[in-house]
Amino acid sequence: SIRRHLRDRGFDVEEVEITGELQEMVERSYVKWCKEVGVPAERLEDKKRFWTLLEWVAEKPKIREKLVKTGWKSWKQKWREKAFKKRFQKD
Repeated sequence: SIRRHLRDRGFDVEEVEITGELQEMVERSYVKWCKEVGVPAERLEDKKRFWTLLEWVAEKPKIREKLVKTGWKSWKQKWREKAFKKRFQKD
């Protein structure tokens, strides 16, 4: 994990819960980034934005999969398969 990687290099890593104004700023930044990479704005209005992005990637994986964090181990181990299953269940 990134936490272990940083700790192994001498960083003091503290896990915290993001709430309030900071959470809102993170959400706005995430939505802005999604729009910048091409996710249609209307698809980001739902509170299930995480799935929206995964489904959007699954629509054109050869083009969009590179936008998923390459260091996100659970993408390949878990979420990639779930995103594709969910995508094809809709069709």
